[in-house]
Amino acid sequence: MLARRIASRYAQALFTLAQQQGTVEEWEGELAMLASVITDTPDFSALLTHPEVTLARKQDVVTKAFAGKMAPAVLAVLLLLLRRGHDPAMGLLHEIFVDLWHEAQQVTPVTVVAALPLDDGQVTALTAALTKRTGRAITLTQQVDPALLSGLVVTIGDRIIDASGRTALNELRTSLVQR
Repeated sequence: MLARRIASRYAQALFTLAQQQGTVEEWEGELAMLASVITDTPDFSALLTHPEVTLARKQDVVTKAFAGKMAPAVLAVLLLLLRRGHDPAMGLLHEIFVDLWHEAQQVTPVTVVAALPLDDGQVTALTAALTKRTGRAITLTQQVDPALLSGLVVTIGDRIIDASGRTALNELRTSLVQR
């Protein structure tokens, strides 16, 4: 597994270069695609991480698969990870790259899990309230989980605001048992 510290260095270098070249959005898409291919293709992932497959063979396969289909710098990062013996965990690298991009744009990603889909008015009101609370622009991602019963669970960075019916019922149950 590629350590977060190592992935951060590669992502930071790639992000800085992408900013200089004005290709942040393009490279983010390419990193997402690479992460998806490696994650969704177990045989390809196994080939890249197998200790008995030579570095030359790994580089040859990667070059044939991706050369001309992505920015040379993005491909070079994958090849460099392989050359240095790191697990090519492009999902982690992509995640850090996106975090750097959001930070540069002063955008806060927020995930909202609700028991039912939110309507446009609710999304607008929630986005406005969270923008006011954080002082930053918000990108809102919605998920539906009927197990919540009602309410919301809002994740802002590493903060979780749980206002779900499930949690309220669990707290009530705990309170009643302790009496």
